[in-house]
Amino acid sequence: MEEIYKHLKKHGLFHEVCQLNQNEVQIHIIWGDWKHDHALTDYLMREIGWIRTNQIVTEENGDDSYSSIHYYTKIN
Repeated sequence: MEEIYKHLKKHGLFHEVCQLNQNEVQIHIIWGDWKHDHALTDYLMREIGWIRTNQIVTEENGDDSYSSIHYYTKIN
C-alpha cells in the first residue's frame, strides 16, 4: 500500500486508501473533480499495475465534483 500512497502523493493526490486484501484496495475520493481527481487517480493506479473494477458514488450535486469509492484489483 505504501507504493500507492507514494505514487499518488508524488502527483499531488492525498486520498484515503484502504487495503481489502493483498490484491484489492479501495480509494475514497471526497468531492474530487472528475478529471483532476477521479480520472487522474485511475490513470496513476494503472501506471503501477492496478485497474479499477468498480466505483460507488457516495455524494453528488450535479457539478463536476463528487465523492466516490474506487475499487482496484492488482493486475501484475
